Amino acid sequence: MSTRSDLDWLQDISAAAERIKRSIEINPADEFEEMIFDAIQYNLICIGEAVRQLSNFLKQTNPSIPWQLVTGLRNRLTHEYFQVSREHVEAVIADHLVPFIDQCHQIMNNLTKQID
Repeated sequence: MSTRSDLDWLQDISAAAERIKRSIEINPADEFEEMIFDAIQYNLICIGEAVRQLSNFLKQTNPSIPWQLVTGLRNRLTHEYFQVSREHVEAVIADHLVPFIDQCHQIMNNLTKQID
């Protein structure tokens, strides 16, 4: 069992999401270079892995967040990468990344208040 807390994992999620956002700002979606796109996929895998490590309690108390979809994307990118289209990854980022990160930040804020 990991000695890392849910807050630690949420900070990892936030950091990976910020790296994705910076990559997109540098190279808009229509100009993704192969290496940039690979880096984005890697950070999505990191997000999915961090979500896998979050406690069941945290996930159960935040049921509006699609935790299983996030880990499902991680599994596909990791194990079935040859079946994942660029268009799918770009759609996930465009439609879901910011709302997901906003929700994670809200949880982080709540956890930080509990600690203080």
